Amino acid sequence: MITETSAVASRQNLGEILNLVQYRHESIVIKKAGKPVAALMDLRLFERMGRMQNRFDASSERLAQDFPLCP
Repeated sequence: MITETSAVASRQNLGEILNLVQYRHESIVIKKAGKPVAALMDLRLFERMGRMQNRFDASSERLAQDFPLCP
């Protein structure tokens, strides 16, 4: 689940927000002046996203080597 909160509310309720992220595995989008500026997520999800990014980058490099762009 993704929850949204303001920067002010996140400062006032940091402990509660961290509990939502850690124990309920929720992601929190923090807004400033009504615009999303940051997100908090469970560390396992963050690490998984990093591994996926690494695999994507490696696949992209292999494809670029196998199918170079014509000038």
